[in-house]
Amino acid sequence: MIKLLDNLYIDADVNQYILKNKTNTINKSTGESIYKVLGYYSDVSGAVLGASKYLFRKQVQSNDLTLKEAENAFKAIENDIQKSVKI
Repeated sequence: MIKLLDNLYIDADVNQYILKNKTNTINKSTGESIYKVLGYYSDVSGAVLGASKYLFRKQVQSNDLTLKEAENAFKAIENDIQKSVKI
């Protein structure tokens, strides 16, 4: 599993990449963290783009922003993701 940002992770199975959000909940029987699936993607770049879109939507949903404030928030998210995936 790849840690992208904060509680966002990219996992994979034999067919796809899975964008997940780590919740604060622990499975009582296994002691492992529980993840919420945010989307399925055919490649890692799609999952990274999905993470950006998820964070943009979350920002808009939880804040009252002017268009300029939203633009600045989106740029900050993009910068954080770019730093995270910088090779």
